[in-house]
Amino acid sequence: MIHAYASPDVDDPHVDPRWGKAGKQRIEDAGELYRQSVGNYNWFAYEFWRVVFVQEVVAKFAQSFVDDPPLQAPASFDLDAIKAQVSKAMQAHHGA
Repeated sequence: MIHAYASPDVDDPHVDPRWGKAGKQRIEDAGELYRQSVGNYNWFAYEFWRVVFVQEVVAKFAQSFVDDPPLQAPASFDLDAIKAQVSKAMQAHHGA
């Protein structure tokens, strides 16, 4: 497995017999390509369509919020909603 790293300022003077002068990048040979690495590549090659499909489903779901926005306020899990309800009831009681 070969890793190539860009180095924008330093021109590497090393000349490798397999690929020649590297120029403004550093190339390292990380050893053999193992079965797990090939398996990872195969997953992306054969199963990535599932990710694209899920993106399309989520995009349709999100578009439904733009087309038909919710008609009520979202639920509140803190005390602000209770405080507003109590103050509204107090104002109605004192105003009556």
